[in-house]
Amino acid sequence: MKLVTSFDEMGFAGKDFFYLIKTMLIEQRISFNEMLSSAAQGVGTRVHEGLEFVLEEDLDHPDEFDGVVFVIGEYESSILPIADYVYLIELLCRAYLLEFPSEESRILANLDRVRSRYFDATNSSEPNEQ
Repeated sequence: MKLVTSFDEMGFAGKDFFYLIKTMLIEQRISFNEMLSSAAQGVGTRVHEGLEFVLEEDLDHPDEFDGVVFVIGEYESSILPIADYVYLIELLCRAYLLEFPSEESRILANLDRVRSRYFDATNSSEPNEQ
């Protein structure tokens, strides 16, 4: 599956992100729409104790944000570069819309907000070279 491969290509942080999304959907504690809406506001997602990712609005000093921090267990597990995070969010949105096309306008609006939050209009959302 291309989606899983894309996450795996991002290394340990990509695998952490995939695990978090998979767990979030299986446990149904937060919906994809809620996660995406929070991301558009710069707020990470906490699936449950010991499984979350942190964005800039979760930090005491948002200006020091330089990557998406994943917490697995009691400790920081990995950090995903911002460009890679946005790229993976885009892939997730495309996959989600294949299953739920009726939610296209809301998903794309939040995706645009995520893109504009982390990139200016001239940047590409291709992942960083590893």
